[in-house]
Amino acid sequence: MTKILENDLRKCRSFQAGLDTFYRHTEKFGVRDIVYGFMATPNAYVRHAHVMATTLPDRLMEIYFDDGGVNRDPVAENAGAMTVPLFFDLKGLSEHGSNDKFAQGRYIRALLDDGYTSFWSIPFSDLEEHGVGAITFFQEARSARPAIDPHILKQYALLFHRTMKDHGHLAGLLGLSEKEKNCLLNMAAGASAAEIAELHNVTPRTVENWIQSARRKMKSKTSSEATHKATCFGVLNRNR
Repeated sequence: MTKILENDLRKCRSFQAGLDTFYRHTEKFGVRDIVYGFMATPNAYVRHAHVMATTLPDRLMEIYFDDGGVNRDPVAENAGAMTVPLFFDLKGLSEHGSNDKFAQGRYIRALLDDGYTSFWSIPFSDLEEHGVGAITFFQEARSARPAIDPHILKQYALLFHRTMKDHGHLAGLLGLSEKEKNCLLNMAAGASAAEIAELHNVTPRTVENWIQSARRKMKSKTSSEATHKATCFGVLNRNR
């Protein structure tokens, strides 16, 4: 089954198309919706230096962000330390989690109102050599849907992440231009701004502007941090 999924993912031309394809393949396991999250280092979400993609309705995501987004998200908080899947019962959180900052907001109530009952958060951090990530699979109260098997979905989660990374779709979420990507690639190889400028027949100042723009888009404080993040997101993948 994973081979069929991989072949279908390879045909996708964008990250969102890949996510939609991934969802169709996981629906048979009892999945109603998916949230994908990835960051270069643990706690990078605190300064919003992460990427997120989902099949959840826009209305629910608006409520999620109004409630504080990742800064009140238990998955984001635990992503760096997760080595096994985490299960969350939404009704249990709502009834018994009055002191939990996640349970106090409107988001959990909105999920329950829409028929969602629980979710599994599946980490791929312990299997991925660069970066920290997890995919959350939501389930609803439908007797026709089977219970989610986190062990099967962990294989699927890693396959999805690696395929999106290998084909450049994960890097595409950063919004970098080709010149900015080329700068990062040359910086990773040890080239200076002056050397990169010579390659492009531009001034070193122009190269510095490209690097500054890349750092801003990647929410990186330094060029070395930007290079590390580029590695994690597959920007430096020469095989594409």
